[in-house]
Formats: sequence, structure tokens, C-alpha cells
Amino acid sequence: MSIKKRLAAFCVCVVTILAMTCTSFAAENGNGRVEEKGVVIETITDKDTYTSGDTAKFTIKVTNKNTYDVSNFEIAYTLPIAGNLKINSADLPKKIDLIKAGETKELTFSTEVVSDTEAPAGSVNIVVIIAIVAAVVVVAVVVIVILLKKKKKASALMLVGALLAGTLAAALTPAKEVSAEVKDSDFKRVSVHDPSIVKDEKTGTYYIFGSHKAYAKSKDLMSWQNFSMNISTDYKKLFGEIWEKYCSTPANSDLNGNLWAPDVIWNETMQKWCMYLSLNGNDWRSVIVLLTADNIEGPYDYVGGVMYSGFVGSEERIAISDVRKVLGDSASLSRYNTDPTNGSSAKVNAIDPSVLYDDEGNLWMTYGSWSAGIYQIKLDNATGLRDYNYTYELAAGKSDPYLGYKLAGGGYNSGEGPYILHAGKYYYLFLSIGNLEASGGYNMRIYRSESINGPYVDENGKTGILTSYQGNLGYVEDGQKTQVWKNTKKYTSPLGIKLMGAYKMYGVARTQVAQGHNSAFVDDDGKIYVIYHTRFAGSGEGHEVRVHQLFQTEDGWLAAAPYEYSGETLNNDITAKDVTGTYDFLVHRQDLVYAAQAESNEGETYWTTTYKTITVNSEEVKLSMRATWKEAGAKVTDSKGVVYAMDVTLNEDGTITGDHKGKWELTTGANVKMTIDGVDYTGVFVEQANELTTRDATMTFTLVGGNQCAWGTKNPENN
Repeated sequence: MSIKKRLAAFCVCVVTILAMTCTSFAAENGNGRVEEKGVVIETITDKDTYTSGDTAKFTIKVTNKNTYDVSNFEIAYTLPIAGNLKINSADLPKKIDLIKAGETKELTFSTEVVSDTEAPAGSVNIVVIIAIVAAVVVVAVVVIVILLKKKKKASALMLVGALLAGTLAAALTPAKEVSAEVKDSDFKRVSVHDPSIVKDEKTGTYYIFGSHKAYAKSKDLMSWQNFSMNISTDYKKLFGEIWEKYCSTPANSDLNGNLWAPDVIWNETMQKWCMYLSLNGNDWRSVIVLLTADNIEGPYDYVGGVMYSGFVGSEERIAISDVRKVLGDSASLSRYNTDPTNGSSAKVNAIDPSVLYDDEGNLWMTYGSWSAGIYQIKLDNATGLRDYNYTYELAAGKSDPYLGYKLAGGGYNSGEGPYILHAGKYYYLFLSIGNLEASGGYNMRIYRSESINGPYVDENGKTGILTSYQGNLGYVEDGQKTQVWKNTKKYTSPLGIKLMGAYKMYGVARTQVAQGHNSAFVDDDGKIYVIYHTRFAGSGEGHEVRVHQLFQTEDGWLAAAPYEYSGETLNNDITAKDVTGTYDFLVHRQDLVYAAQAESNEGETYWTTTYKTITVNSEEVKLSMRATWKEAGAKVTDSKGVVYAMDVTLNEDGTITGDHKGKWELTTGANVKMTIDGVDYTGVFVEQANELTTRDATMTFTLVGGNQCAWGTKNPENN
């Protein structure tokens, strides 16, 4: 008998058995309202208390808060017949075909409240159970067919077993309270673009500051709350004059839309919170300004400009900057109309500041973006402004008297959002390359140096400084000498360790894309974190903040935990027995970049369960509902740059088998060495809560090798 025939026979048997079974149906946690993946489901009753003879009116209100439509919304009810509600399951509304983005729709029904003597015996409507299980079987079969096409027969059989077992457990077993260190409700999302993190040591509160006047705070790096400050309302008063006189152009006159990428640091000398903020103008007419405050949440006072770019136009305009103060009144500024690295038309852009202290307590600001690259200047600890007593030589590709030390970029290659983290003996330089849009190939790269001034190199010993166009730029000149978008060879640079790219794997509900413009920090307990914004496949340009723990490998590189931070800690007593098994494995390949391409009109499938508690004849009654729905937007193919996981098995004998081959060994504590497909990796094992609503404990590993990061997550379907 073929595998497909055996599978079909098995499903029929399960449904038949369920049809002959009568047992109690457990309700899930919740009370009338639940939100899952942007869909809010509310159960509303006309009263909270009913007696015999009343008519109970129910409304199921569904709100789609997403930027995309959802389809095939279906409800499966668990009916409390023993609770004196006389309900005919056939009369219940169960489906909404389409709920558009931002739209709310309702399902309504009524039921008669009867006395105990009128209530039928039993506690559940078997038809409903069968319907639920049948739906699960259908979903299982669809998934299995996909797996069979990919020749994953073992995975297919395990999957159907897991799905059916889970359904039986939910339908036939009383509910149990599950204790866990972290719950999905512990996570509160915020949207902050270009998030820069800092911790207020006095209060123990973490703050992120981002572009477009977006700010948030948290006590645990999981639950975030937005807040506002005087910059949100007083930005014209604070920056209006310098914006109008230096940055504004007819093509870009909106100050509000050009407040970019602030970085906040506590200045120990000034005893002030110092915010470095980009005012981004067209034609590189940008300036990084300094604001100070006594309280991290403000109010902030404007101090002055720290770094300028775009020295074109009248001498009166140029005099607003400090370039003459640094270079002298007679100095030529013509070289700042080109890339000082190679003389191309690219220019330095004074945006995206990152400020930190070095080992000697000196304050430095790293800045820059596309075009001529990333630079660094020394600041005056006493003023927070530029240190005018510190000078730089004119050396192509290395330094410039005004711009400072060159760290990366140039030649009109992409690269923005520089951020330097000091951890142990190394300074780590983070860059984001690509275009920040969902389909722009955005991804994070890491270099390191033992000196804050560089040189910064990757795992291959290559510097990030570029003297010519390297093919990772999205714009090229066509035959008419105009800039056009180029989709080939986009952002596939071999330089810099690729921290993560677009991916989909076990334990992650949505395909994440365009991760970037990060910050990072070392906490008081020694844990290291990376904070960035991410977008999602098929969901437009909406973005959210994510926090992942970083781990230093035995050879001193940084690897990110596969799942977002949930309080996990390395277990240095881990054994080989703890980690053997089959993992979803993926490599964040440098030669793959994400570009959204429509494959079908069906996206991800989600589900959730909620109930409404009411009082009927002095007894509590729960009406439970399980809802399923789909994204109704475009789905993205892996051929266009999404990395999908494959199976690898870590065997007790130290071999690696499955879709990839190699060997592995635990070294010290949670550290591991692996060789996979001929590439040598170092990394760590760490048990995390995955990112599904259940937040199940999942063994993972994270690796660095071949100038790329790689992840493994132990999928219970394969173990």
C-alpha cells in the first residue's frame, strides 16, 4: 500500500473513532477577548447573568488590525449543553470569507436558557468535535502533500501524528494549567524604526529611541510601551532655524519627516543625558545635532551641531557649519563634493550617529551612510560636541581632516546605521546593507577591531572600506545616464559576517525580512543584546522591534540566538545527551537577498481559542470558540531570498546527518564546534522559548562560520 493510501486510511479511522466517543471538552484560557497576529476576537453577550426563560444573545466581533486582508475565518464552538443553554450547532454562524485590513465584522446568534430538567444529558456536542478534528485532518493532509512533494515522508507521518494527537488531547482531556517562565502575553510590541537602546541604571529601565519621533521603554526587554517627549511637539522650535538655513531644499522641506536615528548616552562628565540626532536633508545637506536633558525622557534642550555634510551653496550657508572652524577660512571644500575615498560622485552624509566611550574614557561618534561611507570623530567629554583639539591626517581611504577616521563603506556601496559595541577585548561594528524596504534585501553585517578607531575586519580578515562599486548597490546608471533600480546582484556583498537575513523556520510564526539598523549593548549581568526593526513577508512595510541575545563564540565573534529574547540563560552544564536530535537548520547566506514576489493568494494560517464566561441559573458557564484564518496577501517564495530550514541530525557519535553532513562536538560549557558541508563553525547551545503562542521550550544552537551565521532549532515534529 502506498504512503498516501495508508495516510488516508489512518485519517478515516481517527474520525470514525471520534464519532463514537463522548467526553468533556476543555476550554482554553481567556475571557471574551483575544488578539493573535493582528486579529482581535471578542465575544459579547447582552447580559452577564441569565435565568430559565431568558434568551441569551451572543456576538462574535472580529477586527483585522493588520495592513493586509485575512480570509477563511472560521469558528468551531465548544457547546456547554449541561450549562442550561439550548443550542443547535447547525444554527451557529461559523464563517467569514474575507475581512479587509482595518475592517470589523460580526457573527451573531441567540440561545434559549432552560432549566436543569430540560437540559439534555451529556456535556458536549459530538458533531462539533468531529468537525474540529476533521478540519485538523484536512490541514494535515494539505501540509503532508507538500512535504511528500519535497520527499519528506518521515516528516509527513510525524506531522499528522502530532496534529491528531494534539487535537485528541485538546478535545478529550480536561484543561490543565501549564506553568511556564514566559507566556505570549508577556510580549508587547512596538513599532520604532532604527531603534537605539540605552539603559537608565537608576531605574533599571531600558529605552529605545528611533526615527520619526518614536520612543519606547521596557523593564524586561519583552514588554514595550511607547512614550512621548518634548521633541515630539517642539521639534520646530528646537530645530526649525538650523533646518531652514542649512538643510531645507524645495525638494525636501519637511522637517517632521527628517528626524532620523537618534542615539542617547549618559555623559559622565556633563552629568547629562546626551541625544545625538540626524536632521537629514537632500543633496547631503545634513547635520547631526546634540540635545541634553536631566531626565532620560526629557525635556531635551538644543545645544548645537556636531557634524555637517553637503558643503555646497553660498558661503553664508556654509558658515553655519563648523567646517571653516576645523579647516580654516581659506581651505578648499571641493573634495567634499566627491567621495574622499575614490573621487566618485558620492558624498559623505552626516546621519546615523552612534556614540560610546573607549577603554580610556574618551567619547567617540561614528556616523555616515550610503555614498562615501562610515566615519568617526572624537568628541569633547565636557561639551558633548566635537573635540576641536583632535586632528586627523588627509589619507585616502583612511582619514580626512574634517570627516575623521574612515571605518567602512565608500564607492557608493550601500551601508548605513553604523553601531559600535564594546564587549571584552573587541569593538564590534554593525552595519546594515541593502534598501530598508521589505523587498530591499536589508540585512545586518558585523566587523570587529581591538581598537575603537579600527581597522574593522570580518571573519576573513577583510575590511569594510571600499574604494569602488562592488555590486551591492541598488542603483546603477542606464544608457541614459539616469539612476535606475537594479534587482540583480543586489546586496550580496561577501564582506562582513551576515548576522541574519530573511528566514522561516520552526518556532517562528511569520517570515521575517529586512532586519536592520540595529543597536546593541552589554547589560549589567554580562548578557549581550542586539535590538533591530524587522518587517514581515506579505505584510507591506509595517515593522516591529525585536530583541535577540548575542553570544560570544570561543573565537570571539558574535552570534544571535535564533528566537527573540525571553529571559534565557546559557546552561554551562549541558551534556551531549541534552542536545542530540534533529534540528531545523539554516544558514544566513550572503548570496541570498530577499525580494518580494507573489506566488499565490494564500498566506500563513493562524488560530487561537477564547471563551466567554457567563452565569446561568447561578452557575458559571463557558462558551469556548476556536478560530482559524489565513493571510489573504501575497506569499513569498524561497527562490527570491527567503532561507527555509532543512533537517540535520546531531548523533551521539558526533556525526551530523540529514540534509547536511558533518561533525560536531561540545567543547566547554555550552560551546560547540561544528563542521557542516565543509564549513567550520563555532557557537553555543541555548534553550529558548520559541515564538509560537505556546512559547514552548526549544533547544537551539547559533553558529558563526564562513563569514555567515547559522541557526538550528530542535523541531518536535522530527524528534
